[in-house]
Amino acid sequence: MQGRITLVILAVLAMALVGSSSAARRAAPRTLVVALDGRFTSQATSSGGFVAGGAVTDSGSHRDVTRVVPRTGRPRKIVITVVCRGKRGSFTFVATVPVARAGFIGPGTSISSAPGADRIVSATGAYKPLVGAVSREDLSYTSNPLQPGAPGAPRATQNALRVIDVFTQR
Repeated sequence: MQGRITLVILAVLAMALVGSSSAARRAAPRTLVVALDGRFTSQATSSGGFVAGGAVTDSGSHRDVTRVVPRTGRPRKIVITVVCRGKRGSFTFVATVPVARAGFIGPGTSISSAPGADRIVSATGAYKPLVGAVSREDLSYTSNPLQPGAPGAPRATQNALRVIDVFTQR
């Protein structure tokens, strides 16, 4: 009889630990690391590949569109919409970066880090639970020879888009 009571107590303790462990996993932040590698296809678009790790391990293609706000006059912010399509689903994130934080280092070339600027706004498949995740770390390097500049100004010498974002979903 005492053996049965001990077994029941151990079973109850095990269920309690599993329950609290599951609750802790649900409460812990989920992290998605995304690396983009692409080329500019126009002044305002680029495409290429992506690799994801962390909450979802995947790879596929990406396409993005950049616009400035306002469209006329002196721009105040840059808004980039990135669509990634992988084997395990797709997701779209939007980056909103104030022009002052864009980090231009030459005509058509910039390097910047703007944590908190990117948010996953829609997703399918394995990415769906990550809707609303915000970038806590970000590093972006772009070199766009298709970007117009002042007459006679030098143009970017390479066509490259390199981005690493670390998204966190609570």
